[in-house]
Parts: sequence; C-alpha cells; structure tokens
Amino acid sequence: MKKSALITLFFYVAILSNGQSVGIGTVNPDTSAAVDITSASKGLLIPRLTTTQRDAIATAANGLMIYNSTENQYNFYNGTRWQNVNGIPKGGIVMNKNIHDTSMVKEGFSQVGYIIHDMTEQTTGDTTINAYTWYAGNRLSYENATAPSCTETILAGYAAGSLYAFSISGIYIYNQQTDKWVQKIFNNTIASLVVGTAVNFGGTIVWTGTEFIFWGGGNTAFCTGTYPNITCYPANFNNTGAKYNPATDTWTIMSIVNAPTARKYNKALWTGTEMIVWGGRNGDSLQHYMSTGGRYDPLTDTWAAIPVPNSFQGREDFTMTLAGNDIIIWGGKANEPKSRLIVDPCNSPATITISYDSIRNFNDGRVYSLTNNNWTAMSLTNAPMARHHATAVWADYQLIIAGGTNTGQVNFYCGTCVNPPIPFPTACIKQNIADSILKTAASYDPVLNVWTTIPNSPRAFTNCTGLFDTEQYMHFFGNDTIISYEPSAGDWYTNLVPHLLAFNGSNTNQRQFVLQTGFAFISGAPYMELIALPASVCTGHRYVYSLKTMPVTLPEIKNTVSKPNTVLYLYEKE
Repeated sequence: MKKSALITLFFYVAILSNGQSVGIGTVNPDTSAAVDITSASKGLLIPRLTTTQRDAIATAANGLMIYNSTENQYNFYNGTRWQNVNGIPKGGIVMNKNIHDTSMVKEGFSQVGYIIHDMTEQTTGDTTINAYTWYAGNRLSYENATAPSCTETILAGYAAGSLYAFSISGIYIYNQQTDKWVQKIFNNTIASLVVGTAVNFGGTIVWTGTEFIFWGGGNTAFCTGTYPNITCYPANFNNTGAKYNPATDTWTIMSIVNAPTARKYNKALWTGTEMIVWGGRNGDSLQHYMSTGGRYDPLTDTWAAIPVPNSFQGREDFTMTLAGNDIIIWGGKANEPKSRLIVDPCNSPATITISYDSIRNFNDGRVYSLTNNNWTAMSLTNAPMARHHATAVWADYQLIIAGGTNTGQVNFYCGTCVNPPIPFPTACIKQNIADSILKTAASYDPVLNVWTTIPNSPRAFTNCTGLFDTEQYMHFFGNDTIISYEPSAGDWYTNLVPHLLAFNGSNTNQRQFVLQTGFAFISGAPYMELIALPASVCTGHRYVYSLKTMPVTLPEIKNTVSKPNTVLYLYEKE
C-alpha cells in the first residue's frame, strides 16, 4: 500500500514538473489550471485560522489566502497587509434599487431601511477621437465644482502629470489620469499675496521641473467711491516672488536682494538652471518702461543683474525666446507722449492742442548670451514690420516671428467723462486707436544675423502662444483656428477648434479665454496633446488637441437621465 501511494505521488510530481495540469476527481483537468478539482457533492476547504493565528504567520506570500474564523471572512495577503476578499467590513452599508434583494442576503447583507433622493443615471462607453482633432477633456466627470469659476483670472502651467491653474483664491489642479479637478487653498498667506498680485496684475510664472516660480506684478492708480467721498490710490508695483513645490505642497518666499526693480508686464523664462526676467513697466508713461532684468538661481535663492543693452528702449508685450544658450528679445511696444493741434470735437470749429500718450511699436531686437553675459543687436534688414503681441518660437536653429498687432493713428472724438472730483458726466475729448492685426511672418538666423520673410501666412492673428513640436510650429489663434507652420517645408496649415473657443468681442468670458489661455505641450502615453486651458472654465472642461497620427479611444459619459424621488434601499453587512 505504501509503495502504491509513493508511486502515485511520484506520478503527480512528475506531471507537475512537466508543467501539466493535475486533476482531482477528473481524468481530464482543464489545461488552464495547475490543479482542477471536480466534485458534485463536496467543496474546497482552505485553512481556517483565527486573526491571532493569521498574524503569526512569519512570512506571508503575496496572494496567500485563509478563512478568518474570528471575522468569518476570507482573507488574502496583498504583499503589504491582510485584507478581506469582499472588501466590505461588518456594519458597512450599501444602496440597492431593489427591495428584499435575495442576492444581497446571500452576500451577507440584511435590509435596514431606505432613502428617497433625486438621482442622475448615467451610461458610459468608449468614443473614438480622430487624429489631429480638438476635443473636450473631463469626459467622465458629471460635474466640476472644484474647477476655476467663470470669473477668475488664472496663470496656468503643466507639471508632474497635472495641469495647475493658479488664481487669487487658490490652486486648481486637473489630473489627466483621474479626469478630475482638485482645489487647494493657499496654505501660506504671504505666498497667496504674491501669487494674487502676479495673477491679477501682470506678473509672471515659470516651471523649473520641480517647482513653480511667481514674480512681479502691480496695479495702476485707481479711485473708488462716489463724489464727494472719493478715495484714490497710487500705482503699486512689486519685485517680490514665491516658489511653490507641488510634490511637497510647500511655499518659499524669494529673496529680493539684488532683484530687478518692481514692475509688471515683464517677461520671464526658465533656462534649465535659472529664471530670466526682463522688461515691463512700473508706470503708465514712457519713462517707466524697463530695459533692465535679472537672473535668479532658485537653488541658492540669489539674484544677479543683467547688463542693460545699448540703444534698446524698455518695453512690454515683446517676444522673449530661449534659443540654446541665448535669449532673443524682439518687438513690443511702449507709450510715447505726443501733442497735436486738432479741431476740438466737442467745440468745433475751435482748435485745440492736445497732449496724449500714443503707442510706439518696435521691430528691433537683441540677443542676450547666457554664457558671455552680453547683448548683440539684431539686424534690421528685412526685419518684420513693427508690432507687439507677436508670436515667437525657437525652431531648432531659427527664430520664427508671426502675427501681432501694429498700433496706428490715434483718433479723437467727443465723449462723456466722469473724473473725480467732478460729480457728474461732462463732455470731454476721448481717443481711440486703430489697431492692425498682422499675418506677416519671418524667420531669423542668429548665426548669420539674417532675416528671411515667410510668405503665405493664411490669416492675421495676435496675442497667441507658440509651441514647436520638432515638426510643426503651432500657435493658438483665439478665433477659430490653430495655425501651424512647418519650417522644413515652408507650409502653413489650419485646423478647426471647438466652437466654445470661438472669440466673441461681446462676451467677456470668451475674451478672457483668448487673452489669457494657458498652454502645455504633453508628449506621452496614451496620446500626444496640446492642452488649452481657458481663463474662464465655465464648462469645467479643458480642451485638448490630439497630435496622434492615428485615432485614439477614450471612455466618456454617453447618456444622462434625471430621476427625481428615487427610492434606494439600504443593506447592512452582517
């Protein structure tokens, strides 16, 4: 008998060693199972241990399973701790649409009551996103109560797998994986003031790879109240800054020792090791435009001055582009005081000499060497027409400038003004400025110091963000188009964007979208995308431009049905 058992055991071991299935109660075990147990009258009984006995197992294998006789639950070890197989502890309550559901009773639940509540029923399914197509994100979100509101102004940036939108009220974080917004309230009062100033009053934001840096900003002079109780405030500008680390959710106030003077509407960019700040203004007239800047090292929390470029006027709304080890600054605008003898539009035909601030557009530029800490003038030969709010991008070896605004003649008309302390409206001379939106473009080779005209731009645009994806130059146009330029072929392309992005001059929220859109270029699984985050996220969505050459499949909500006064029965785990 012992010999027969040994032979049988050897036979089973041999089968196992050959990778074959073992059958108990069957001679034809399933080939997908290591052991196939078949019975019409008996079950499988696994080891029964108390909680104390279970916890005494010295080195539990990942996936080890027992029946816990203390809790009357099947337990398994997940590699870190023991947990119940069904995942619902004793006393847990679940809701069910069915009364006296016998399947729930079989699962160890008993019915304990009900609730009546309005319910929204949804069905989900997959949808196909075509290649090179705009689509709305948050496809599985039924609401986005924690998304930025329609009235908030934001500075946005992409970091650590999420889109960060900073406003004066806090931080809004959109995670691609969860398809959800999360809101964080500022945990540092000083930081909230710095960020609020930067967001609302012309400051800047850069992403270093580990943290966001905010710097600068300021408001113009303004008055509040009604006559005679009117209070006026002078302009206020800042040269303060703060750093935010999203991984640790911590803020650090930046040093102001050797920092550039206070300003707003400056530009800033990240070189890989430093933040470079340049330009902007700290007032509303010509003499307040800045041609100074600074270099900030976040590791040492120190500033170093940048030399002032010769014969290069301070400005705002210029382009500032990182080109290898150089920074190229081009174009922009500044207010320019002028006077003119005109026919008084409020008292014709009398004439009047009027002083006013005109706008001067620039078409000159400078190249700043990060290595040599000096400036080089850019050629003016064949340079694009003077403009501000142009779009610039560095494309491998050349700078591409496209679009922008050229401000023309100032015209005067008779308007209505209310200026403190005047307590009532009065006729006064007002002005408007004729702007020309440009569609011309050019490339600049800094090695040869040569401009080359780029022909056939499909349409005019201004105040857009430029991105280069190693194949195409892309910039967002706030009307109805993404315009792409391919430098290697010299070709232009246009693509439609969602109707919600359409510019409408009478709609303040949509105008904010156009002027203050935040962008991030994402390259990675499951698709490459260009994210456009509006300053007013009324829909709770962020819009994505798919750069995939093949369609992608994404889950989304297909149907939503409102069901008021729905009865839901409560079942408690015994």
